[in-house]
Amino acid sequence: MATPTSKMGEHIALPGKQKTLIGRIWRVLLVLVVLLVLLAAAGLLYQGIASAVDASRYPASGKLINVGGYRLHINCIGTGSPTVILDAGLGGSSLDWSLVQPEVATFTRVCSYDRAGYGWSDYGPKPRTSGRIVAELHTLLIGAGIPGPYILVGQSFGGLNVRLYAYTYPQEVAGMVLVDASHENDPTALKAIMDGQQQLSTCQHFAPFGVVRLLGSLNQFISPYPSAIQAVVKAHLYQTRFCGTWYDESAAWDESISQVLTARAQHSLGHLPLVVITHGKDLDASWQALQNDLAGLSSNSTHVIASMSGHAIMFDQPDLVIASIRQIITKNLNAGHSFITSAMTSCKGQVTARLLYTTRGRAMNTIPFSYRRERRCDGTTSAPLLIPDMNTDKKVTKALTESEERETALSA
Repeated sequence: MATPTSKMGEHIALPGKQKTLIGRIWRVLLVLVVLLVLLAAAGLLYQGIASAVDASRYPASGKLINVGGYRLHINCIGTGSPTVILDAGLGGSSLDWSLVQPEVATFTRVCSYDRAGYGWSDYGPKPRTSGRIVAELHTLLIGAGIPGPYILVGQSFGGLNVRLYAYTYPQEVAGMVLVDASHENDPTALKAIMDGQQQLSTCQHFAPFGVVRLLGSLNQFISPYPSAIQAVVKAHLYQTRFCGTWYDESAAWDESISQVLTARAQHSLGHLPLVVITHGKDLDASWQALQNDLAGLSSNSTHVIASMSGHAIMFDQPDLVIASIRQIITKNLNAGHSFITSAMTSCKGQVTARLLYTTRGRAMNTIPFSYRRERRCDGTTSAPLLIPDMNTDKKVTKALTESEERETALSA
């Protein structure tokens, strides 16, 4: 039988048990905190080492140019003028043009670049608006010694950027190709961006700790790229700054749209050569109407429907993008424009300038063509090289290309 004294002892003992339980809980929590700190440190170390290995394994393919305390990457290949400038969509980089750039380089100079925070470029200041991006690109081209005029090519969000560039620096732009470009009046764009903001926010918070890399959360974006460069693309996607950059550009969408709307109201593209390429797969009427509006920005435009493409036309039908760029060059020739490549200054028996003449003729079953000549250091010029207009038969184009190669060899 329990006595009052024994019950009192039990009550006195209870606080000691509670203290022991609380002490155990605190110890468990402390262990968990220590484990979390260790895991975070291990994640930071893992991400840092993996990023350093990627940077060493895949060095920049072009040049890194200082644009005001941070560097942007630009990769130029080919010779000739006007120079083609390629700008990718949200989350894209210079590698988005891997199927387009090498082919364009066969007939003119072409440069792809990484906007701040993407690819090989350093992270840039905020807000990441189209206005800031255009200013950075202008500074980049000057710093890299790439003179105009330029043919600007923009895909998706890149289309907004190149339009704003053309409005801001019209004297530098010889033509433009809009590849399924974003439109400032698209009601679905903002919703899509807002829907993706939460995922990008989560990604940018976990990326520094290696979680995104470890889980392979961004692997879905790699498959559209050619297999030869997928490893490089993967290295870029899992950089710590990638998700943050995409988030920052998306967060500045409204301001970018406002900048384009203002510039459009104040300026006109006039008769600027323009090609608008629109995806054809699952094309809805509202998107086609917006793309028609873009084609109406210039009185000298062509609208092409890429029937076999989704949004990423530069992967699905790169030949259409290449042909459109060639068409812009042809339109400039037909308009009487001549371009001189000022960067070619060496006088060691090499060509010092390439002149694009507007003389037109007809050959091979009345296929139209233009002449191209090359001026040498001794003052002489090469034999005329034929440039066929776009939409010619492939066999005729091949024959004319072979003719160019023979004449080049004979005149060298």
